[in-house]
Amino acid sequence: MKFLEIDGAIISKIPGDEEIDMDLIDLIVHNTRNTWQAGRRKEEKRRDTIQGKKAELVFERYIAEHTGHRYLSYDDFRKDGFRKHAPFDGLLIGRDTDMAAQQECTKAINREISEGGKAGSISPKLRKALEDRGIFTLEIKSSSLKNRDYEGVDNTVHRTREACGQIVHNLERWDFFVYPHYLRTSGTVADFYDYTEYVRSYGEGFPQGNERFLRQLMIAEYEHASNLYTRFYFDYAKEHIYLPGYILKEDFFRSPRIMHMPGIKSGMALYYMYGLRNRTPFSRIDRDERIWAYDREAAYGRLLAGREQRCGICGDRLRICKSTRSRGFFYRCYTCERNFSLESVMEE
Repeated sequence: MKFLEIDGAIISKIPGDEEIDMDLIDLIVHNTRNTWQAGRRKEEKRRDTIQGKKAELVFERYIAEHTGHRYLSYDDFRKDGFRKHAPFDGLLIGRDTDMAAQQECTKAINREISEGGKAGSISPKLRKALEDRGIFTLEIKSSSLKNRDYEGVDNTVHRTREACGQIVHNLERWDFFVYPHYLRTSGTVADFYDYTEYVRSYGEGFPQGNERFLRQLMIAEYEHASNLYTRFYFDYAKEHIYLPGYILKEDFFRSPRIMHMPGIKSGMALYYMYGLRNRTPFSRIDRDERIWAYDREAAYGRLLAGREQRCGICGDRLRICKSTRSRGFFYRCYTCERNFSLESVMEE
């Protein structure tokens, strides 16, 4: 498959229907339950499923052709008869992970799914075991380009390299997203501050104090999340698919932001958001040390409240405070008597 790289994004042709298994598509559609996209009819589910499978196929081919690693779709080894929700879309498997280890891990995944509840989730313990074997869970979200994504682009003429670059630039207004672990929908929780208050009220076993509470919450969110998150965009006007890049799960939890997903279909669904403009290009995935030299403790230290932060002025320790008036958190240096935003401290 031919891939073109523009401004860090990978662009390819959309695979044809003949390249995917339509019997598998029908089986998935038959067992698909609407989550945040309430009210989808069968034909819409089928269209979305075909799009998702084509996105997976493009990613699988890119990984096979441009890295020493491999991608394995969850649907290719699942044993639940497609009755339960998939815990992730697929596995990114390192070149040093042999087939025996891969098979051992896929069996462990199927075992947990079969012994678990209706949700189709896997435990943090199993996620850690996969990571230790060089196997990383991956989420692929696919969408079709919207009118706003074509701003500055003429769809009536041949798509030039400059026009493709403009689309890549336009896509940077969107976000990567993942569900919070403790609450997926709410009419009253609207942001990260609200969510922390909800968890403090209803969560069990969390310590008191902003820093200790936030550290434990961020680690819990981190351990229940997949390792990598991607968004692929379909340009049906010219039969192209855009792969802007990916992020790692830790990126959601450094300066956490929670919002309702915009749009009627999403209802009251809550998501952690992280700007697509901060993506890592797929061209770097083969040498991303945060993946292939994975260090869990180092990743914990990059989360909000994961380590001590020092004042850039006096060097004393910063404390995390919360403001009920502005409904948010901030760092404060009590020596300098100055406040700092989470973003400004975590970006240092």
